[in-house]
Amino acid sequence: MNVLTTVYFDNPGEENTLEALKAAKARAEKLGVKKIIVVSATGKTAVKAVEILNGFTIIAVGRCNGFTKPNIQDFTENNRQIVEKNGGIVLIATPVFGGLSKAMQKRFKNLALGGIVSNTLAIFGEGISEACEAVITCADCGLVRTDEIVISIAGTNGGADTAIVCNQSTLSTFGTSKSARLSVNHIFFKLCILIFIYWER
Repeated sequence: MNVLTTVYFDNPGEENTLEALKAAKARAEKLGVKKIIVVSATGKTAVKAVEILNGFTIIAVGRCNGFTKPNIQDFTENNRQIVEKNGGIVLIATPVFGGLSKAMQKRFKNLALGGIVSNTLAIFGEGISEACEAVITCADCGLVRTDEIVISIAGTNGGADTAIVCNQSTLSTFGTSKSARLSVNHIFFKLCILIFIYWER
C-alpha cells in the first residue's frame, strides 16, 4: 500500500507558486519523472519554473493567439526567451478542450463536448482541467510520449496551485481503452475551494 500526501492551498494566486514548484521538484525526483509541463498564460510562472526545476525538461504551455484579444499573444516574447535560454520548451497551441468547442459555445450559447469535459474536470478545480488539457496538448504535439509519466502544473489567478502525476493520451485516444486513455495517478497539491460548473464564461 502506498500512502500519498496531497497539499491543499487556501487561496489562489501567485503566493502558491514557489511552494508548488518546490513540491513538484521533490515529487519528480522521487518518481524519476523527467518532464514537467507548466501551464503559463504570460510566461511568468514558466520563468519561475525553469529557475527552480533545473535538471528537468520544462514544457511551458501557453494560450493560443487571440485568446484574450484578437492577434495578441499573452505569453510575452521576453519570457519566451528566458524559458528557452534556460533549456525550456514553449508550446503555444489551441487548447484541446476549447478550440472549436469554445467557438460553438460563443456562437450558439450551449456547451459542446470539449466544454462539457472541461467543466466536468473543473469540479475538482480549474487547475485540474487545465493540467489535464495541457498534457493532451503536449502529447498531440509530440513533446511527450503516451507511455511515460509526467507531472503537469496549472493554477488560477496567475499562479500555480495544482499539480498532477499522470499517464497522458493524445486527443484521439482520450477516454478510449484503459491502456490508451488519460490517467491521473496522483493529485499532490490543489486549491481548496469549491468551483462550480457554469455555462457562460
